[in-house]
Amino acid sequence: MSDESLTLIFRSGVARIDASGNIFVHVTHTPEDPAPTQVGSESVKTPGDVRRIQVVGTGSGAVQGEFPPVNDLPRGLLVDLRGFDSAEFVDGALAVTFSGVVDVPSWCKAGVENVFDRPAESLRLWSKSALPDGVTLGTGAAAGKAAVRTQGKRAPTLAKVVDADAPSPKPDPTPAPKATAEPSAPYRPDRLPAGAYAEKKDNASSSLGCGTLVALAAVAMTTLALLA
Repeated sequence: MSDESLTLIFRSGVARIDASGNIFVHVTHTPEDPAPTQVGSESVKTPGDVRRIQVVGTGSGAVQGEFPPVNDLPRGLLVDLRGFDSAEFVDGALAVTFSGVVDVPSWCKAGVENVFDRPAESLRLWSKSALPDGVTLGTGAAAGKAAVRTQGKRAPTLAKVVDADAPSPKPDPTPAPKATAEPSAPYRPDRLPAGAYAEKKDNASSSLGCGTLVALAAVAMTTLALLA
């Protein structure tokens, strides 16, 4: 146990608060790209094989501040903070102080600020965290992220909203005039129906036969008259 003060400052990562008021900070960290740390005036890389560190003090402080929310937790390094004297989120950074330390990583130093800072990231609070007195969720990166996730149902455009609010047109009571069909030409088949040629031929034959009989009768009568 050390009586010296220890201060941890998180400028990046995602903090999570449980129902007991303990703080867990999730920091992006891999063996190839370890979490950068500033210990006093010295730049230190978190050991690549470390996945969890714990800092335990004897205090009973509470968390204060308005945090920007976020819905996801990064994977890498988990910093477990318990028994701190104070924890306050100010100017985009979470400062956690201990006056008596029971457990602390060997590469952290008492009496100086130990800063976790990855320039490409900011410090946010997990949206499903417990919110003790003095802790609130503000607006920030999570609002934009949530908007991206809900683009499957886009809000209607202004034009669509105006159209939706406008009254629907009433139907016209005047019936529409009926279309008048044009008279069609008489049907004239390209080919005569079956049997028509035979019937015409029969009629012609019949007419020819009658004329022949009349002519023969006339000749016979003329011959008889001459012989008398």
